[in-house]
Amino acid sequence: MVVQGAACAGAAGRIGRQRMPQHDVVIIGGGPAGLTAAMYLCRAAVGATVYRTPSPPSQIILTTMLENYPGIDSIDGFSFVEALSAQARKFGADIVEKAVAGVQKAENGFIVSLEDGEAVSARAVIVASGSRPRTLGVPGEKEFTGRGVSYCGTCDGVFFRGKNVLVVGGGDTAADDGILLSRLASHVYLVHRRDRMRADPSLARKFLSAKNVEPLWEHAVEAVRGGDAVSSVAVKNLKTGDTRDIAVDGVFVFAGGEPNTDMIKHLVETDEAGYVVTDQRMASSQRGVFAAGDCRKKAWRQVVTACGDGAEAAYSVQRYIEALEGRSYPGRGLA
Repeated sequence: MVVQGAACAGAAGRIGRQRMPQHDVVIIGGGPAGLTAAMYLCRAAVGATVYRTPSPPSQIILTTMLENYPGIDSIDGFSFVEALSAQARKFGADIVEKAVAGVQKAENGFIVSLEDGEAVSARAVIVASGSRPRTLGVPGEKEFTGRGVSYCGTCDGVFFRGKNVLVVGGGDTAADDGILLSRLASHVYLVHRRDRMRADPSLARKFLSAKNVEPLWEHAVEAVRGGDAVSSVAVKNLKTGDTRDIAVDGVFVFAGGEPNTDMIKHLVETDEAGYVVTDQRMASSQRGVFAAGDCRKKAWRQVVTACGDGAEAAYSVQRYIEALEGRSYPGRGLA
């Protein structure tokens, strides 16, 4: 649910009639960007409250193995987020398992509406809400979601042990989840519109080297078919135009992501895809609202860049609050 117009305005109107919880900074999202921002803010003695969706709090928890984060040999995504959460709490961050529905500008900051109907106030907001899986939009995809169509190999791969599955996509997630699926499934078809994967080369090599993986380059899914569950997928050869059916039990879609910015779109500038536009300080077009991580418009989305965004956003918020209080350090105020 997205609260923007009347509901947000209603929450703002109630501020004079009831005292709502007040925070220095509200961080929307509990992934690497949001948790890093919380840690840096609390270490700078700025109160930070993280509001995150209970399940999943971040797409990174679905990653089976993270092995390109500096200083860590390898770790699964869930353990990585748990470690970040513990570290942020150690410095005083408050992490609340509630989703944010909307944000409204108020006289002395912002009103943040939660999906359970509660509202809180904040002097500044960091949007670190990440992204969600993009669908293919083909016939049968929606109808068979949960009945053979999945967007998470880590979550659902075990249900296809010894069966034939089809992976759609060419990025890191397709390769990472594809590696797991190749260990569980009897046969894995890879369908990708290009002639090679764009994933990290080491991930792509590991996935494609599995003996039961069959890549179908320059192909696209046309439809998902079946009865009670998926039984086949119509796949089109983009070079010849020929279409054929492939018998599979499962379809795993990894077609990129869409930003979780519906709760903030009305307040800040976004690009045509919905990503928040920021400057190099992570500041949005709305003074007092900052963005970090995968919800922000940028060229490359990785865990390490999300953490960097979070640290930068925290530093900018710290300076912003210092300016509000008239205690900016000479030469360090906001430009």
